[in-house]
Amino acid sequence: MNTTTKTEMLSYKSLKSRLRDNALKSAVGWAKAERMVDGQLKSVKFDFDYMYKVYRASGMAISEGGIAEKKALTELASRDKWVGKTIDVEGKTYQPAISFANQVYQDTEGNVITDLVEIGKARWCQLHKKCGECASDIESLKQQKKLMRWKQKFFRFCYNFNDTEMTKYHDKISEFESAQFDARSDANIEGREIKVQYHRPSESDSSSITAGMASRDAGIAAETIDDGGQMKEFADSMKTAFDIRVSTIQTITAMLGIPLDKRKALKIPATTTAITETRARVPVLI
Repeated sequence: MNTTTKTEMLSYKSLKSRLRDNALKSAVGWAKAERMVDGQLKSVKFDFDYMYKVYRASGMAISEGGIAEKKALTELASRDKWVGKTIDVEGKTYQPAISFANQVYQDTEGNVITDLVEIGKARWCQLHKKCGECASDIESLKQQKKLMRWKQKFFRFCYNFNDTEMTKYHDKISEFESAQFDARSDANIEGREIKVQYHRPSESDSSSITAGMASRDAGIAAETIDDGGQMKEFADSMKTAFDIRVSTIQTITAMLGIPLDKRKALKIPATTTAITETRARVPVLI
């Protein structure tokens, strides 16, 4: 992330106008981000609902043992693609599907498994893992949606020059992002693999399930494994965002403390920090 700073003397009116313009642009940007996250949430839930239905039905049969178990596992192995009933969502028709196509299963010694029951067991384990991942994604997206809303509110209160509410949402944002960073740091220390996806809302992004599917696919296609560099970039970006929010609150608090009769003739030294470039893999957190 590259930034530039500029210091100049501004009238009270000019500085207030600039702060409100920037706040409005930021609030609109985070509203777009929230719509993108909402679309992704709908998309993940859509996939999860059908996947869990197949997983649960198979699991119940497997738990019975005997003929029921063998039938369920054989059916899982015999069908490379599972297709659910068409569903009308937001005026459009969608059909959930699970694909096991082009998969080869091997035992611990590397031998190809051909027994249908054993293949069925492997596929049921795949469903178990995928359902867990989807459930985790749903919870994560719910939290991210909440974060997007807090950032919108921060800038809406910035636009209204309400430093008390700005401080309230700044604290919420900071606590949330610090917890995110701590979780990633712990995973990194433990040697766990950290997959990184960056999602950028576009002008065409909406909260529709179609937009959510496209956004998820784009994120997965650009997915990388953290080599340690992303952690530093995440921390640097978080610190920059924190500092800008704090300085904005301090500026507005100071401006509100200036007597009304002194504002018109006053010239205020203002230092503006602008983000001039953000690399594709650096998260924008402000």
